Amino acid sequence: MLDSGHMASAFSRESTLSSLVALVAVMVLTLATLQYRWLGQVSEAERDRMQRSIRTAAVQFSIGFDQEVSRAAQTLQVDAVSIRDNQWAAYAERYDRWASQAADTRLVHDILVVDEEPRGSRRFRARRWNPVRHTIEPADWPSELGALRDGIAASLGPVPLRPGPERRRLRESITLPHTDTYTLLRPATEFLAPDRPGAAPRLSVIGATIIRLDSDFITTSLLPGLAAQHFHLGDQGSDYRVAIVEAEPPHHTIWESVPGLAPAVSRNPDVVQPLLGRRPTIVVASTGTGPSGEDRVPGEPGPSPRMFLELAPGPPPSDDEPPPFRPGAGAAAESRWLLLATHQAGSLTEAVSAVRRRNLLLSSGILLLLTTAVGLIAVSARRAQRLARQQLEFVAAVSHELRTPVSVIDTAARNLADGFVADPARVRTYGSTISTEARRLTETVERVLQLSGIASGSAALPHAAVPVEVLVRESLAACQGELDARSVRVDVDLPDTLPDVYGDAPALRSALQNLISNAIKYGGEARWIGISARAATGVPSRPMMTLTVSDRGLGIPPEDRQQVFEPFYRGRRAMRLQIPGSGLGLHLVSRIVAAHHGHLRIVSQPDEGTRVSMTLPVVARPHPVVTASGQRIASSAVVVSREGPV
Repeated sequence: MLDSGHMASAFSRESTLSSLVALVAVMVLTLATLQYRWLGQVSEAERDRMQRSIRTAAVQFSIGFDQEVSRAAQTLQVDAVSIRDNQWAAYAERYDRWASQAADTRLVHDILVVDEEPRGSRRFRARRWNPVRHTIEPADWPSELGALRDGIAASLGPVPLRPGPERRRLRESITLPHTDTYTLLRPATEFLAPDRPGAAPRLSVIGATIIRLDSDFITTSLLPGLAAQHFHLGDQGSDYRVAIVEAEPPHHTIWESVPGLAPAVSRNPDVVQPLLGRRPTIVVASTGTGPSGEDRVPGEPGPSPRMFLELAPGPPPSDDEPPPFRPGAGAAAESRWLLLATHQAGSLTEAVSAVRRRNLLLSSGILLLLTTAVGLIAVSARRAQRLARQQLEFVAAVSHELRTPVSVIDTAARNLADGFVADPARVRTYGSTISTEARRLTETVERVLQLSGIASGSAALPHAAVPVEVLVRESLAACQGELDARSVRVDVDLPDTLPDVYGDAPALRSALQNLISNAIKYGGEARWIGISARAATGVPSRPMMTLTVSDRGLGIPPEDRQQVFEPFYRGRRAMRLQIPGSGLGLHLVSRIVAAHHGHLRIVSQPDEGTRVSMTLPVVARPHPVVTASGQRIASSAVVVSREGPV
């Protein structure tokens, strides 16, 4: 039996293990909470980073595109001197300078100069710049630009300047007609200073430059190149989808990185960046500084005023709120085109959410794996502790089972050897006792060896036809001593014809003998055992038979039913009543039944008894039940008492 030291040590180990498991559980929960918060912070930082990245890419795209277009518009704009004097050498130099600086000269498809015909005819003409000959040549008015004729004609001529609010500025605007998407219109203005003291400066529009961009080059080369450069489009790892549409409804598509993408991007873009300015407006401002430093209006006494010109989009400025002088400020406020970009997941928010979900799943999987591993370690440790305790109990039980017959055999042998027993009847009794205890010792050893062989897989079970009646009779004969000792009655109920069980006779006999022995030990005061055999139902795949051993004894408590098949396990009630046993019987029976491809079932109620059923395969042909004398018998009742079967 186990001593108090072993029990205290086992309890201490279980307490330590429980504390460690609880500590690990708290650590895992804490780690999960911190990880969830950390992933939220990481997701927010990632969203900010991606937002800055896509905004930076859009701004750089806009700068790159607007630089090319603005360089062409500013450099290729014809000045008033060239138109008035009809001298084009300076313009040719400017064109060559632009051609050397531009990324690709295919950007500009055509350059037209519009001005009044000479000799005051008030009719205007169109001329085309020849980039090969570096000359200006007469040209017919393009039919696709017919809508610009009246607008340009109305814009030519002098522009009266008027004083602004508080007489601090002279200002006026020149609004040119709206052009199509790929046409840039720039006025040629002549600004004349006052010719006499007190006079106002003069402004005159003497012509215009029409710069026509190549739409095919822009949509097939320039825009895709800029998108590939700044959004890494074309790379295998690109995460963005880009579209460029007109700023005004119905927002016609200019270019898109994926065909048919623009409507989806327009619904929920991650970034909107303006491209190109709207139709230009000339804003003229004239300021000067008086003797005391205050602003003055040109035409009044004092130093000569300073003149400023500003080219900006939008409607003419209002006298009530004169805009501050910021060159180019209007270009960022309004645009002809819009660059729309979004993440391929639908939006940056959806992309970040997907990454967060993936990270949460990954981290949760790792935590779950860690928790599972800790749980398995804890279960394994508890199982190992329970197995160690059961093994100690087994050693104690087996030691008791071995010590008892050995002691009896030793005592009887000494009495016989020392001549204390001379009466022949007593000698036979002593001999029978020695034989019984030796058989008991042999059975205990055989049971342990059999369990060891089955557990190691080395015990191969030869299968053959085994008559059920013979199996029952031999098992009862092996338990005859126990039956006689407790005066147990046995009722055997077998049908007229039974098929043979297909299996190993010694193993099946050992299993049935264990069940009979358990029924004897746990049968209580009822002192009754029932053995029956029936054809199994509900197994259509192969013929089976159920062999049942019943008693009317102690029964098995519900808390022990799930563990009675474990090795070395003994029920609490059996240990309390000090019923001898090793805890191997039912485990050995379950192993033998499983080796025969059958199954074992227990039905039990406390203080009402237990019914253990072995379902085993049978041979196809029926086998008649015969008695020891060879006579066929039907169902029978075999009563076994201390005097044997009757």
